[in-house]
Amino acid sequence: MQKNTLVFILFFLPILSFCNATYCFSRNNVSSHLEYLDNPYFRYYPNKQRIYARNIWDMIGFQGKLYLGAGNSSNIGPAPNAGPVPIIAYTPETNSFDPVFMTSDEQIDTFYSHNNRLFVPGHDPKESWELGNLYLLEDGEQWQKKRTIPKAIHTYCLRFFNNKLFAGLGTAKKPNIVVSQDLGTTWDLSLFEQSGRIYNFIVVADKLYAVGRFLSSEFSHPLKKTKGQPYPAIYEYSDNNEFILRQDISTKQLFPDTTLNPKKQYKIVQPQNLANKTLYIGSYIHNDHQFLPFGLYVADSLSKKSPSIKKAPLPDKSVPWDTYLSGEYIYILLNKPIIDGIMEVSVLRSNNLEKWEELFYFISPALVRSFALLENNFYFSIGSEITNPRFWNQNELKPETGDILKLDGRHFLQDHPQGTI
Repeated sequence: MQKNTLVFILFFLPILSFCNATYCFSRNNVSSHLEYLDNPYFRYYPNKQRIYARNIWDMIGFQGKLYLGAGNSSNIGPAPNAGPVPIIAYTPETNSFDPVFMTSDEQIDTFYSHNNRLFVPGHDPKESWELGNLYLLEDGEQWQKKRTIPKAIHTYCLRFFNNKLFAGLGTAKKPNIVVSQDLGTTWDLSLFEQSGRIYNFIVVADKLYAVGRFLSSEFSHPLKKTKGQPYPAIYEYSDNNEFILRQDISTKQLFPDTTLNPKKQYKIVQPQNLANKTLYIGSYIHNDHQFLPFGLYVADSLSKKSPSIKKAPLPDKSVPWDTYLSGEYIYILLNKPIIDGIMEVSVLRSNNLEKWEELFYFISPALVRSFALLENNFYFSIGSEITNPRFWNQNELKPETGDILKLDGRHFLQDHPQGTI
């Protein structure tokens, strides 16, 4: 069968009733309802290997605008160290994409919103590594740059907990967790004396945990030619304002019912909280600071007496790439390979992290890396990924990388019969 014929058939599939042992729901193909908006980072990263830096690593709807982040902080692979990179905002009323602040970092990796403020951690500054950056937008007025984080070569993650702002770092020196009580103007360095990168924070059953990287004894660093030793990578925040190593939590507990590649490193990405539970994506560390996902997990408890983590069942061969919290629902973005890089992309949602419904799906010419909700509309970014960062092929960099698509989601956000997973 010709590729174009296959795309035609997939694109115009009707709404189908689909049931098996795992699912039972009506499938809504919205491929013909997607609206192409623009490729806002094309002017900064127009062609060849620079295409990779057009990947939209994260997007967020905030106070009536959609904020996007791209770039590439990897030291290897295509378009290495591709900063400085601007934050770009989309305004629906004018249908325009505009750079709103030029960061001093190589990549905008993630956005955090809290109490009408939008935060961006400095992923990899193109300045002295004596200090790291934090970018802050208050009430949609004006962006601020706070160059205050000590020794922060990388600021991977942020988390508000107990009215404090925690930052997880990748530094050459201790500590790798710092905390601020004044929105990042000053930082307390005394609560953590361990080394090792902190990639994320999760809150499970009202307790805060810092999560680093996981590796097995078979892991060998591709550049340093050193063997890794398995070690715990989770630290629990105590009542004494310290992070305590949790040696009892194993990789098998954190990623249950999953066969992992023992020669790779793993980390947690895209965590979300709902109903006192935490949803997160398990991923391989890939291309220096990027990730390749392998599963979706729900944690009810990380207590020493009764830890409870389950793997969320997903459609066969579907891979979770992004999560999004809006109102009482968590939404999941899935990519399922079809042929020649073509993806079946679906969006699921849940209000209890136990039962899931598929809202819709569509056919994409390439990976859809990130998505967001804004005023009842869904926005998607097409991306690309390489197999080997040291021996990549230009054909892996899809020309659609950085395209932004829009879907009117009003029909799908209304209550309707739910299929469950």
